[in-house]
Amino acid sequence: GGILTRGGQSLLIHGLGRVESIEEIENIVIASYGGSPLRVRDVADEVKIDYEIRRGAVSAQGQGEVVLGLAFMLMGEN
Repeated sequence: GGILTRGGQSLLIHGLGRVESIEEIENIVIASYGGSPLRVRDVADEVKIDYEIRRGAVSAQGQGEVVLGLAFMLMGEN
């Protein structure tokens, strides 16, 4: 999973399964046109494994950080 940011909009990407290499990510089929698979490597400028960008922090009365839970609503699912 991860977050794809484009044009000021962030999309949450949720993948099923587990990948263990960049090559496995590059070979993931994201669509099919006329029986031909469209893979991540076909549309990506670069595929890499990196650290997640920190999205924010929460503190309690200005002291340290506290745990923050986020809930996501899925369009057409909730």
